[in-house]
Amino acid sequence: ETGLSQQMLSNVNKKSVSNYSVRTIQAIAKTVQKNEGKVLNELLKLENENTPFKALFLLVENLKQK
Repeated sequence: ETGLSQQMLSNVNKKSVSNYSVRTIQAIAKTVQKNEGKVLNELLKLENENTPFKALFLLVENLKQK
């Protein structure tokens, strides 16, 4: 289990990264098997580069490729 529910995914995409909870960052990190700091940095980078913002999905795809 990753801790990332469908509801959490839906809610995350409605917020900016600065409003993500620690629990959300931890769940994302566990899902992509990266540390929380790397996940947060990647999310912030993606948020700044992409409009409209869909950072979670982009992060998962980017980290899978690395």
